[in-house]
Amino acid sequence: DGLSEFNTRFKGTLVGIGARIGRRRNAEDKLVLTVVEPFADAPAGRAGLLKNDVITHIDGHSTTALAVEAAVDRIRGPEKVPVVLTVLRPGEELRRVFVIVREKVLVPSVESTLLSGGVGLISIDHFSQKTHEEVAAALDNLQIQVSNELKGVVIDLRGNTGGSMRRAASVSNYFVDQGMLVRTEGNLGRTVKGLTPQIAAQAGRVRWTGPVAVLVDRRTA
Repeated sequence: DGLSEFNTRFKGTLVGIGARIGRRRNAEDKLVLTVVEPFADAPAGRAGLLKNDVITHIDGHSTTALAVEAAVDRIRGPEKVPVVLTVLRPGEELRRVFVIVREKVLVPSVESTLLSGGVGLISIDHFSQKTHEEVAAALDNLQIQVSNELKGVVIDLRGNTGGSMRRAASVSNYFVDQGMLVRTEGNLGRTVKGLTPQIAAQAGRVRWTGPVAVLVDRRTA
């Protein structure tokens, strides 16, 4: 359900094959269960699943009438237990069969790419308990790509559904070295049970001091 999915994203890990799947239109304009993104360092990527592969069967059961959520539930399961996926790859006539052993995998919350002019783009989908580590790695990787001559950073928070305030503050601390990053208040300024009252920036944690642009939209939490 929605709560368990949120908890999975919040923790940043799950037991499965490590791939995003969804309904996409094929060449016949039919909505089919498709691999949207296989994570490279996960069972799906290592097994050879590719983007746009169509999953026709899960453990021998057809996916034709299966909702995406139900398909995800079937693909996830106990650790070290295999799941069998029957796949039709675009441009091929014969179907492929993948036997993939489930394991604990990281749910990526961050994607990064180098734009023209030496500007780095870091997209943060949500704030899990591991997002700050992913952002730090993304910043390091962008710097390596341009031989430490990064000109600017764009932080894309469009559609970001929120998550851990602590990790959001940790990410902010990579760009801000002083001031209050988070303050929570209840009615009449009272503290709120279960929420951290204040999180201040800590010196020595800044990873980028150059130009920064932040993108938000109406769905940014």
